[in-house]
Amino acid sequence: MWIKRGDMGFRGVTADHLVAVDLEGNRAYGDGPLHTELWLHLSIYATRPDVSAISHSHATRLVAYSAVHPVWPVIDQYTLEMSIGMCWHDRSGLIVTRSLGESLARSLGTGRTCILRSHGVLVADSTIEAAVVGTVELGRSIDIQMAARMLGDVRPMPAEDADPMRERFLARRENRVKNMWGTLTRPS
Repeated sequence: MWIKRGDMGFRGVTADHLVAVDLEGNRAYGDGPLHTELWLHLSIYATRPDVSAISHSHATRLVAYSAVHPVWPVIDQYTLEMSIGMCWHDRSGLIVTRSLGESLARSLGTGRTCILRSHGVLVADSTIEAAVVGTVELGRSIDIQMAARMLGDVRPMPAEDADPMRERFLARRENRVKNMWGTLTRPS
């Protein structure tokens, strides 16, 4: 597995700042300290052969959302899409040991998106593009959830409207990821 070194922020990270480790956490390539939350990633990869990329974020709005009661009413197309395969990991704190990583992997199960209580979020997917796009879309979903809650009582979408939309999202997922990735990586 490739992961950024533990002494690097995100800005300016290049291939020279990456470390490769095996599923036991043994360094295979690279210098510098290993990432603190290495086991968050390794434990999921060890149990999910379908996962090739994990995006994990401590962005302010994502951490704020992870600290409230775990309610995710489907109120729009973005929260609908992110609700597919979503889980809540109800333990606070960083994932710094194998046993904590294994607990998180059990919470994620076969899902894609996990809210980590008072910590942040992760999106586990088949490609880097899909994991990053999922994290960005989760942020958009959380923005919508927070805005709706500030405006008043949230009215979830009726199942008869949400179910056909969910099927459409699943059918068009690959194309949506491609389009959103193009938007995210296009020079401004």
